[in-house]
Amino acid sequence: YDTIDLDRRNFNVDGSFNPDTSFTDTYTPFSWRLGAVYELAPQFVIYGQYSVAQDPPSSSSLFLVNAGSNFDLSEASQWEVGLKAQLE
Repeated sequence: YDTIDLDRRNFNVDGSFNPDTSFTDTYTPFSWRLGAVYELAPQFVIYGQYSVAQDPPSSSSLFLVNAGSNFDLSEASQWEVGLKAQLE
């Protein structure tokens, strides 16, 4: 379990702090994976898994957003199913 604290501070050309375009946010991503393996025969097994993950915003996108922008973590899910065999 992770927490990502984002604190973006923008400054004007003269070096003064610009609160209108600065912002802070906190993200609490939750990733998980579930899988199973089943032996069909001594030489063959089938398997499957499902996973869900979240990625933090990339550093390049943080430079493009303003204080009023509302964005969340990128989410992804993946299925995997297969058959494994030991051939002799």
